[in-house]
Amino acid sequence: MMYRSFTTREKVLMLILAILMCGLAYYYVIHLPVTTQLTQLTTEKSEIETEMLIAQAKQMQIQNMQSELEELAAAPGGPMAAVPEYDNVQNVMNLLNQTLAGTLDYSVRFQQFDLSAQFVRRVVTLTFTTPDYNQAKATVQTLAAAPYRCQVGNLSIGVSEQGVTTDMTITFFEAQSNYVAPPAVDETAGEEEPAA
Repeated sequence: MMYRSFTTREKVLMLILAILMCGLAYYYVIHLPVTTQLTQLTTEKSEIETEMLIAQAKQMQIQNMQSELEELAAAPGGPMAAVPEYDNVQNVMNLLNQTLAGTLDYSVRFQQFDLSAQFVRRVVTLTFTTPDYNQAKATVQTLAAAPYRCQVGNLSIGVSEQGVTTDMTITFFEAQSNYVAPPAVDETAGEEEPAA
């Protein structure tokens, strides 16, 4: 068997080929997987940072809401009133009578309400006269801070010869615990399919 020694040129080419093979092996075995993993980790890091920012924003909102609720609870009206059961008209009448007893004159009108919903809105239209603005303001604040869930609306205050006249509506909310929602109407029922 004959062995031939490589020429210098062949040795240089083989060395270059070996270096290229090592470079390709390094690129595909080490560099490419590491780069891919770094890109993936960078993406995951940015997603986690975004989730953290969202969580921090939610926590700030919750803290703000809690502080507002604490302020409402500490306000003169106390914590928000619960919705009483229907029919709370006697309690509403007593509240209006006690609150408006200190006025010079007043009139109360109850509007019709709808019993076909889960919550009844009892709308009351009030007109009362007080000697001065401060008493009118105190009366409105007392009504707004009622122990029954209510909402003041259409408030107007004017000055007349008799004193300060206040016109307003106040809506008292009442719940019907035995309310049953009517069944949903199927709008497609009764429609005939076209003949083929």
